[in-house]
Amino acid sequence: MGNDTRARLRELAEGCTNSPWFADNRSRGIVDRNGYYFAQVDDDGNRAWIEAANPSTVLTLLDRLDAVDKLLAAAG
Repeated sequence: MGNDTRARLRELAEGCTNSPWFADNRSRGIVDRNGYYFAQVDDDGNRAWIEAANPSTVLTLLDRLDAVDKLLAAAG
């Protein structure tokens, strides 16, 4: 994954609702912990993916990628 893609993902994740996301099967959408409904997702698999790939998770993964890059650069 290129640095431009990582930077864009970080920018997008930091601009999202700063709370866990939950799949609301009643409304077939995604809500935050306050019940704020912000996405209609009709497919169950896509709804589960969006719930799991929330901003906090994406930022954690990006931080880990950055840490691995630093380790590799230091070792190399």
